[in-house]
Formats: sequence, C-alpha cells, structure tokens
Amino acid sequence: MYVKKLEINGFKSFANSTILDFAHPKKNGQYSITAIVGPNGSGKSNIVDAIRWVLGEQSMKHLRGKKSEDVIFAGSDGKGKMGLASVTMILDNADNRVNIDYDELIISRKLYRSGESEYLLNANPVRLIDLQILLAQAQFGQGSYSVISQGTIDRLLLQTPAERKGFFDEAVGIKEFQIKRHHALLKLNKTAENIAQSEAMLNEIEPHLKTLKRQVGKLEKRQEIEIGLRDCQEKYYFTLHSNLSENLDKLQSNFDIVNKTYEETNVRLIFVQTELAKLAQEKSRQEVFSELQEEYQKILQEKNNLERSHSVVSGKLQTEFGKVGKQNIGWLENKIDEFVIQEKNIEKDIESQNNKKLELVEKIKSLANSLEELQNKRIKLQNRQLEIEHNLNELKQGKDSIQFEGLRAVNAILMQVPGKFGGKVHGLIAQLAKVDEKYRLALEVAAQSHLGSIVVENDSVAQACIQFLKNQQLGFATFLPLNKIRSRFVTNDIKDLDNTSGVYGLAVNLVNYDLVYEDVFSYVFGSTLIVEDIDTSRKIGIGRVRMVTLEGDIMETSGSMKGGFRRAKKGVLSFAGGNQDFNEYAYEQLKQEAIENKIILDKLEIQIENNKENVLEMRMQDQVQSEKISLIQNSLHDVSKELSQFKQELSMHSLSKVEYSDMMKTFYSQKDEMVIQISNVEKRLEVVNKKIEKLNLEEEQKRQRIFALQDSMQSEQLSLNKQADEKHLLQMEIVKLQTHREDLEQEIFSELQEGIGN
Repeated sequence: MYVKKLEINGFKSFANSTILDFAHPKKNGQYSITAIVGPNGSGKSNIVDAIRWVLGEQSMKHLRGKKSEDVIFAGSDGKGKMGLASVTMILDNADNRVNIDYDELIISRKLYRSGESEYLLNANPVRLIDLQILLAQAQFGQGSYSVISQGTIDRLLLQTPAERKGFFDEAVGIKEFQIKRHHALLKLNKTAENIAQSEAMLNEIEPHLKTLKRQVGKLEKRQEIEIGLRDCQEKYYFTLHSNLSENLDKLQSNFDIVNKTYEETNVRLIFVQTELAKLAQEKSRQEVFSELQEEYQKILQEKNNLERSHSVVSGKLQTEFGKVGKQNIGWLENKIDEFVIQEKNIEKDIESQNNKKLELVEKIKSLANSLEELQNKRIKLQNRQLEIEHNLNELKQGKDSIQFEGLRAVNAILMQVPGKFGGKVHGLIAQLAKVDEKYRLALEVAAQSHLGSIVVENDSVAQACIQFLKNQQLGFATFLPLNKIRSRFVTNDIKDLDNTSGVYGLAVNLVNYDLVYEDVFSYVFGSTLIVEDIDTSRKIGIGRVRMVTLEGDIMETSGSMKGGFRRAKKGVLSFAGGNQDFNEYAYEQLKQEAIENKIILDKLEIQIENNKENVLEMRMQDQVQSEKISLIQNSLHDVSKELSQFKQELSMHSLSKVEYSDMMKTFYSQKDEMVIQISNVEKRLEVVNKKIEKLNLEEEQKRQRIFALQDSMQSEQLSLNKQADEKHLLQMEIVKLQTHREDLEQEIFSELQEGIGN
C-alpha cells in the first residue's frame, strides 16, 4: 500500500485546489522516493500536516495551530478567506492490505468554518473511530512511524519507555486491538456507572414502593370510576341532545304549519288586494248614468207633450155642437188670451227649473267623480299601508335575527344613512343573490364565510366603514369593494366538466344576481363545482378541482375531504334569507311612511264622508226639483187643456154639420194615433228605467263588493300579522335551540376529546 495522490483545497496556505501525484515505490526493479522541495514558507510542512489531518489527527498542537478553524485558509491580499478546508488522500490497495473490496482507498476530511466536519471513505460518510480502526489494521495512522514531521525524531529519542512502547505497538500492528480494548473499557466503565446509578435510584425509590402500590390501586379504582362516570356522562349528554332535538323537531313542525298557513293567508290577501285594485281601476259609470237620466227626461217630456195633445183632442171631442152660438165670443177670446199668457209663463218657469236641475245634475256628477277618486285613492293607500305593515314585520324579523346571531358590526354598517361613508353600501353577499332551494345548502357551504361579507362601492367606502367600526368599537367585518375585486379564472377543462353525469355546474352559474356583482360572485365561488354526491367527486378525481355535494360535503384541491351531517338553517347568513332587508334606516323610513299614510287616510275618510253627505243632499235637492218640475208640468197640462177647449168652442161657431162631422172624424183619428204613440213612449220609458235600475243595482253591488273586500282585506291582514308574529317567535326559538344544540355538541366533543386525551 502506498500513497498515490493527495488533493488539498482551502487547507492552511493552499487557497487553490492543489493535486500531488506520488510515484510507485518500486518501479522497474528500482525503489523510488518522492521529494517535495521549495523555499521556506512555501508550504512543505503544510503538506505533511494535511496528511496527518486527513488521517484523523485531533491535536491542534501537532498541526501547529491553536483552534480547528486555523487549518482553513484565512485569506490574503489577493484572495478572501475560505469557508471550507478539504483534503483527500488516495491510497493504492492493490495488495488488499486493507480488507475492503476496493483497489483504491479514498480518504477525505472536510471542515467548515461553522465548526461542522465530516469523514468520507470512498465517498461514503464514516465515523472517526471506524477510520482509525481501519488504518490501524493496515498499520497506517497519523501517529505512526509512517508520518515523521518536524521534531518527531527528537520526541522519539526523548520519549519515556511507555510512550516509546505505544510507537512500537503501532508499528507491529497491535494498535487496532488497543483501540478496541480502549473502547471496550470505556463501555465497561460507562456500564458500571449506569449500574451504580440504577442501584442508587433503587435505594432511593424502594421506600416509596408501598406508596406507589397504594397509588396504583387508587388509579385502578379511578379507571373503573372514570369508565362509570363516562357512561353516565354519555347518557346525560345523550338525554340532553335527544330532548333538544325532539323540541327542535316539534318547533320546526309547528313552524312549517304556521308558515304554510301564513303563505295561504298571504295568497288570499294578494287575491283580495288584486280584485280591489281592479275594481278601483274600473272607470266610473256616472256618465252612463247621466246619459240614461237625460234620455229618461227627454222621453218623459215627449210623453207629457203627447198626453197634453191627447187632452186637447179629447177636449175638442167633448165640446158639443149644440152649444155653438150660445157662447159669448168676446168672453172666449179674452179667456184664450189669458190662458195663452199663463201657458207661456208656465213654460218659462219649466225651462228655468230644468236649468236648475241640470246644474244640480252637473254638481252631483262632479261630486260623484270626486268621491270615486277619493275612494280609489283610499283603496291604494290602504293597500300600501298593508304592504308597509308586511314589510315592517319582515324587517323586524331580520333585525331580531341579526341581533341574535351576533352580527353587530354588519348591522352597525347597514343601519347607517345612505351616503354616510362616501358611497353606496350594497349589502351582504347573502342578500344580493337568489338561489334554487335544491342547491341552497351546497352554495352556502361553497361560499362559507363570504356569506357575511359586505359589498361596497369602492375601497374608499370600505376604508370609511372600517374606520367607523374602529371608532365605535363595534367589532370587525369583511368588505368587498366592487372596484378592486376581480373575477377568478376558470380553465376550459373545468368548464368541460359541466357535461359530466352528476355535475350540476359551476357554483357561480347556479346563482341569480345583478350583473354589477359578477366579479364579486366569481371571487366568492371561484371554480367550485356543485356535484350530486361524493361518488361523482371520485369519478372526476378528488384534488382535481374544488367540489361541493348537495349535502354540503367539500372536496378541496389539496385532496382533503370535509363532510358529515349538516342541518339546513335559514337565517340572515343564508341565501334563503336573502330577501330579508335588515337595514335599520329602511326600517325607520317605513315606520315614518306608515305614520304619514295613516294621517292621509284619516283625512281621506273625513273628505269621503263630507262628499257623501254633499252628494246625498244634492240628490235630495234633485228629487225635490224633479217633483217641482212635475207639478209645474201638470199645471201646464191643465192650462193647455183648458186653452184647447176654449179655442175649440170659438172655432165651432163657423162650422156646418158636414164640416163638424169631418172634423170629429179627424179628432178621433188623431186621438187613436196619440194613444199608440203614448204607448210606444211608455215602453221606451220602461226600457230606460230598467237600464237605470240595473245600473244602480250594479253600482250598489260594486260598492258592497268593495266594502266586503275591504273588510276581508283588513281581516286577512290582521290574521297575517298574527301569523307573522307567531312565525317570528317560532323562528327565534328554533334559532336559539339550534345554537344551544351546537354549543352542546361542541361541549360534548371537548369533554370526550379531553377524556380520550387523559
């Protein structure tokens, strides 16, 4: 065995990698010696130190240093200090002097400036002791006669016999066994020390043995008691949980019944309001009534004229021809003049009274139209009042839900006057979307904590809201500014999964929202898929994309799976409660509007009653006027009849018997014709009268129907309000019990976890 090559890098003065090749000791039958020459300070001794160091030398004194890092190149004017010293020695092992399966023995040693070091044997890490034993077997070591450095001869001559014996022991090859014996003695000494310590511990612990035995007995009893206590604890928690679940199921059943009744009542109320609004929107038939009244008066006037003419003809027939010549012609002429004047005066009076009647009819028509407008306005206000009461009730439920669920910061933001924060606060994510009930649970799980995030106009509004919460010490909330939130990119391979069996689609596509919130909902849901069940997720590949099942189980892209039993709750932070606006400002505004509407309704009631009284009074005046006109027309009829008789008597003085007979025939013919005309007019009058009666009946039925609908609407609204209050109370009780049950489940989990841990 001999040294073939020596590689030095960063060791003492060797800043650059230096390789020294050594010749074979016997070549061509001649022995060779490799000598390294050079001036003082060139590093000749450092080569010997490198050989001793790579062979495992631990004494820094023998390496002419004080500490281990002195062997690392410390730097010079032209080069900085190095952080590593490395020496590799390659030994020829062709003679198998070292019992290994290699023809070359490569020994490397590295030292880092941090203090870490390592030994390598043929590029494999080894311990120093293993390397020392291996070199001792080959009678080749850092302290043997193989390496003779400066002062070695002097030290050998000055050594004591015992020290010199160690030098010869290594030379004869028993160093290996001395090393092993040394390590064996060290192990024996360590074992003896351990035995002594064990005996001391036994002597110390032995007096406590009885106490420990008693403690062991107590511990065994404790385990039995703990098992019994755990059984009792489980029964106790099971009973509490069962009672809570049973009460919750009863409340949920009652809530479903009340909610169904509420919805049915609301449908009936909407039907009543729709019919009432339809009746209110119908055009008034006052004009039709006026036209019929006018037509009736014309026909009645025509009838009166015909009856008057009939009376005249009858008077002519009653005049006897025999009295002709016996009458005083002068007196008859005076009477005729007197009755002509009287007839003209009565006709003027009738015309004046008719004009007054027309004025009354116009006033009645105007008052009736005004009354109908007021009644329509009252119906609209009543409908609006009912709608306000319904919205107030819904707002109250939302407000109570917020306060109970602890959304103090959210409520504080939403209750502020619009514009307070320098921009629009749009509302919660849960408020801004509508979803199909089939996907509701899955979408709520997919959105997770974002359901309670507040969407605002821009980041300036978000900053103002956050500062407000800090100043008022109201907690914290998450804000999503529309000008900063960006939609998430969805790859085409994920979009292609829409056509897979059991996949309902991307979560963001299953939500209905205003286009202004498109980026927000894309940010909230990302590329989450809504699938039917876990089997569908496994077919697609868990970890490929984020998936949520209809039952609320989540498969993350990391490969984690989260799921189990979930209770579907409808609260503020739920898409089912998205239509509940719990803005405090809106609530106060509606209350104020309800008060103002009540004042307007009261004023309308007074106006309607006054108009009704005025219409009634006007109709009475109209009736009196009609009777007055009828009396005057009767007087005119009598006067006309008398005038006709006087004129006939006057004309008889100049008639012969033949002329008289012809005249009588004409009179009879005229009388028969007038009877027929009067009969026809009476039929027309009867038809018009029936139309008036039918119109009055329909109007009365319409008024009665409106009154009935108003009574029904008020009754249904009272019932709806009562059911809404009952529904609200049940809902609050359900939320309380659900929260109580969740707290109980958390307590059970903590107790059982603690018990298992102990």
